Amino acid sequence: MSWEQLISIAAEAADERRAEASQPPQACPNDGEPLDAAPGGGLHCPYDGYRWPEGGAVHR
Repeated sequence: MSWEQLISIAAEAADERRAEASQPPQACPNDGEPLDAAPGGGLHCPYDGYRWPEGGAVHR
């Protein structure tokens, strides 16, 4: 593997991170439960109360 290939892989990974960060999450980052529409906009997790885009505690 050449340095050019490694640079290309790193650049592609960075592009994918930016694209993913610009989209709303599909699942709660704390427990993986699907997010529901929250009253007043945004998304929320019915299991632990995580709210997006406000965020909240992310337990890892």
